[in-house]
Amino acid sequence: MTILDDVQGYIERYVSLPNKGVGLILSTYVLHTWTFGDGQTTAKTTPYLYVNSSERRAGKSTLLEVLGTLVRNPFKALDATGPVLFRAIEHQDQPTVMFDEADTIWYGRGQGPQNLRNVINGGYKIGGHIYRTSGKDVVKYNTFCPKVLAGIYNGKLPDTIADRAIPVMLRRKPAGALTEPFFASDVDGEVEPMLDTIEAWVAENATALKAYRLHAVSGMGDRQAEIIWPLLAIAEQFGRKDELIKAIRDAFSDFESYVVANDESLAVLREISEIFEAEGNKVHADTLLAYLDMTSKQLAVELAAFNVSPKPVRIGNKVSRGFTLDQFMTTFEEVGIR
Repeated sequence: MTILDDVQGYIERYVSLPNKGVGLILSTYVLHTWTFGDGQTTAKTTPYLYVNSSERRAGKSTLLEVLGTLVRNPFKALDATGPVLFRAIEHQDQPTVMFDEADTIWYGRGQGPQNLRNVINGGYKIGGHIYRTSGKDVVKYNTFCPKVLAGIYNGKLPDTIADRAIPVMLRRKPAGALTEPFFASDVDGEVEPMLDTIEAWVAENATALKAYRLHAVSGMGDRQAEIIWPLLAIAEQFGRKDELIKAIRDAFSDFESYVVANDESLAVLREISEIFEAEGNKVHADTLLAYLDMTSKQLAVELAAFNVSPKPVRIGNKVSRGFTLDQFMTTFEEVGIR
């Protein structure tokens, strides 16, 4: 057993992950955060982690809590502004910045703080910085550090940030999956020896990590290969580079497939929202189908992902299968439509 195995096993005790490959990505990332700081940073880039799901209660916040006990110098940035963030990065020695509920930061077209976006955009590569004035002086702030963003997928995370991130897609824990309740206050005694081992491992392997060179990765674009470079350097030392490449390639592919399918579903939801605005709080299925130009089978497939199905609905003196607005409200709110 290696320290990489120990970290992965620790994470999987508390969070139901979709597969072992995701566990390897997360455990390698934990070690990566310990290559920063004290003027000894071995990495030249850092991939961000985008922890997301299409639904609530999939374990995103729990995963952040678990990672918060493992990563180097965690900084929770739930409501941090751009100025707070770049000062924290500068003065807290390149912390691991952790955003929960990222969907509430970027939630609509043109929405979200531009200064925060700028700090994140530039902070994935060594030398990333931002300038601000202080009196008559111009001050340079470092923005290069690991960052983890978690939230419901709503299609609004800026492309420039998503382009710098490895997606980690979570799903609700399946029936029978065995995970333990997590309380950070209960794991100090267990985690401390792991952190000592991680820190020692990074120090012992610093020369090899610095010497590792960027190269093309089959099936990935130049930006993807660039951001995962430091993770491959770590996995190489454990003889698991090829396994990690496959895990990351699968993560990109699965997310891209999900985005295509989910964007189509979101488009249907937006149309349904507009139909309710036009028709009121109730609509019969035949009316909805006429608006959408769909068959009942096609609509059933689209709505199955949101656990919505038709029921008897009375409009005036006509009772027929249909839908009410309250059936959709939670879904609308979760994806940012209303």
